[in-house]
Amino acid sequence: MFAISIAGEYSQGTLRNLLVRQPRRVRLLAGKLLALAGFTTIAIVAAEVVAVATAFALAPSQDVATTAWFTSAGWAALGTGFANLLLATLGWGLLGALLALLLRSPAPAVGVGLAYAIPFEELVTAAWSSGERWLPGQLLGVLADGGTATVTYPAPRLRWRSTGCWPSLPAQPCSPAATSPPDHCAALIGQVGLRQWDVPPSPRRGLAHASPLG
Repeated sequence: MFAISIAGEYSQGTLRNLLVRQPRRVRLLAGKLLALAGFTTIAIVAAEVVAVATAFALAPSQDVATTAWFTSAGWAALGTGFANLLLATLGWGLLGALLALLLRSPAPAVGVGLAYAIPFEELVTAAWSSGERWLPGQLLGVLADGGTATVTYPAPRLRWRSTGCWPSLPAQPCSPAATSPPDHCAALIGQVGLRQWDVPPSPRRGLAHASPLG
């Protein structure tokens, strides 16, 4: 959704109209990302409500006790799971927005994102045992799952944007010096892509120059 919305503004030529209203590109992009993040949050809340209602409806038929669900630990587990899923989804959205800024077309942005996330990262992780600790898609999966046996989350050693660190193995504490290169590379590429986000020519203006009377 992030990739389609942002890249569609360029491919459809509506970016010019938006820049007339808000000429500051960083502010325009930030507003679009906040709007998309809000819509994503609403969608995940709705999905969470449906999932919880379905779980309550099916629990009696599966002989699952729901008493613990209403305790403080149960509510905390529900909130933690929701927060992990939301953060992971927004992370994938930001990756899609980055591809949209670079490729400037919805189809290539979505295609490249799917090709990278599904076959590429899986093959790299299968051949590289430490790939789960460094590849963005694998880390977002760890975030959604709340941590794995090899990558801890949450833990005191895990610090995200505050220090620029990625999740680390228990034997390798995360520190401000252990900054992840992919993190800074993504930020740099996004800034360059935003600055090069050229405005497509207006169709009406192109027709005027092509006219003998222009």
